[in-house]
Amino acid sequence: MAVTMCINPIYLTLPAGIVCSYAFALPVATAPNAIVFGHSSMKTTDMMKAGFVMNLICVITLSISINSYAVPLFGLNEFPDWAAAKHPNASLCSA
Repeated sequence: MAVTMCINPIYLTLPAGIVCSYAFALPVATAPNAIVFGHSSMKTTDMMKAGFVMNLICVITLSISINSYAVPLFGLNEFPDWAAAKHPNASLCSA
């Protein structure tokens, strides 16, 4: 998909990998959530409300950070040669 769109594949995979760890909404999402839920009188809906807010904050923070300092740090504004190596239409991306 990244080669077809002529963008750096890391631009798509880095945020996807980070977002996979943003599981705050349910008690079964992470071990700390299960421990807190098991030793408290919280309801699942209470955790979902707090988790939704935390997920929203994290996604906004990730979007800002990927588009600000990750672009120059990882060179995300350039299409890499290693991504074009095995794709026949990748020569269109180097222009």
